[in-house]
Amino acid sequence: MSLWDMVVKKEQVFATVEYEKRYLNVWRQDSHGYSKFYATPLCVMEIDSIRCSRDKWSNVHRHVFGFNVKLWDSKAAKVVQNALKETNVNVSLSHILPLPMQMVRVGLGGTDLIVEVDNKWRSNQDQPHVMAFEMYTRHEQSCNEMVS
Repeated sequence: MSLWDMVVKKEQVFATVEYEKRYLNVWRQDSHGYSKFYATPLCVMEIDSIRCSRDKWSNVHRHVFGFNVKLWDSKAAKVVQNALKETNVNVSLSHILPLPMQMVRVGLGGTDLIVEVDNKWRSNQDQPHVMAFEMYTRHEQSCNEMVS
């Protein structure tokens, strides 16, 4: 069964690991004589990256609410490695990876919002550990309120 099939069907989860008050599922993929382990991406907003600024490049008067989303870090890999070690599975950190995602996007629910988001799918082929996102509002006060 392919990794994709295992993930979509949530079958054959090799381990579930607690990390920073949430659970990461871990799948094992054996290939060419060794194993790789793939964990649920973190998808955590980095609070210290939040910013508000005037969009000087837009023809429309608006403000940008920008932020980064952490998809993975070495600390998560180490937590997964330690959990696997408890089950007598020894694996190097380089073989513990976030679950591959071809495309990512951020979106908002609701209607008549004063905030807009570019919710187009973005490539994630180079597997960055952090991705930057932006939302837009016409009102500086609204932007500043989202920051605080």
